[in-house]
Amino acid sequence: VDFIRNYHLPKITAELKNRTVINRVGHFENNIFPVIGNVKLRSLNTQKMEQWLAELTRKGLAKSTQANQYRTLQGALKDAKSQGFIDEIPKIKITGKLKKSKKVLKKTEATQLLSAIQRDTKITDDVRNLLTIIFWTGVRLGEGLALHKDDFDLVANKIKISRTVG
Repeated sequence: VDFIRNYHLPKITAELKNRTVINRVGHFENNIFPVIGNVKLRSLNTQKMEQWLAELTRKGLAKSTQANQYRTLQGALKDAKSQGFIDEIPKIKITGKLKKSKKVLKKTEATQLLSAIQRDTKITDDVRNLLTIIFWTGVRLGEGLALHKDDFDLVANKIKISRTVG
């Protein structure tokens, strides 16, 4: 914990964007220190890393989140190795799918969704049109929200996607 707080975090604060540093500090405080924070760096081995991973799984963290936490810890361990605090970085393998499979609507579900959008009186025409464009083109919501009338070429049946809204 001392090495990470006194050396690693100040180092990444100087090197990385503020938001990234905030995320990594959160990783350490919420998921790394509580489980392996009292373990001396030289005592950190594959077995202890696997116990840590099992704790993340028990807490319900997704595999992709576990992989992010592991990359954060690896960064600190690489710093510890470069400074001579440890000889080797213990490795673990995070198994399982890291990406969620996308849900594709069946034809009946798509028809029901479009019908519901058309029927709903609470939806304004602008929102209804935007939802229909998003549905049929597959553009992301932020891209759809950033569309301007100049982005539409109705003669060529094209839409120019060049902006997004966060």
